[in-house]
Amino acid sequence: MKNFKGKVIGMATASLMVVGLSIPTVSFADTVTSEEISDFNLVGGELELETSPVVSFGELELTAQPETHKTSFETNFNVKDATGLQRGWRVDVSASQFKVVEPEGGFASGTEAYELPVGSLSLSPLDDISRVGIGTGVLPKDTVDRSTLIDDGAVKVAEARVGEGMGEFDLTYAEDALSLVVDSTTAKLDEVNYPDGITPYEATLTWNLIQAP
Repeated sequence: MKNFKGKVIGMATASLMVVGLSIPTVSFADTVTSEEISDFNLVGGELELETSPVVSFGELELTAQPETHKTSFETNFNVKDATGLQRGWRVDVSASQFKVVEPEGGFASGTEAYELPVGSLSLSPLDDISRVGIGTGVLPKDTVDRSTLIDDGAVKVAEARVGEGMGEFDLTYAEDALSLVVDSTTAKLDEVNYPDGITPYEATLTWNLIQAP
């Protein structure tokens, strides 16, 4: 018997393993923040009132019946509230009685200044209130709606309520806003101190700007 030597061919099976690769995604949304502080110190400004000179009534001649004479203010009135307090404000006016101007050397012995009676001088309402420059907010209000006596105590003529009135405002009176009644039964010439027949009278108008409603 013949022995055959056979060749055994082994078949190797190769397997290919595919490995899935995960590629990370890089995020670009990260933010680096740096903060700096800007600051200031606020300091309140002024509360100011600028008044107007009064045009003279001129030379008034006495007549048998009382007469009303009128005159005007030379310029606008101006209010500035830069206080930053927003407390509101009001403008009051009062006038003294018209009385004879004291001579340079004083009144002669035994004489004194004559006065016109209370109720002789009155003031018309404001004609306009307007803001000066740039600003916001409610305008102040005029508080007089008719001609009002001002030689018998203080009169409030304009006001800004709490939270209003900040900034600058012009207060305007119309022509002939001041009225003076002269009555020959109460107005007297001072022939001792003013022998030339012309007796000068004067009154003082006092304006107050008050930080209060």
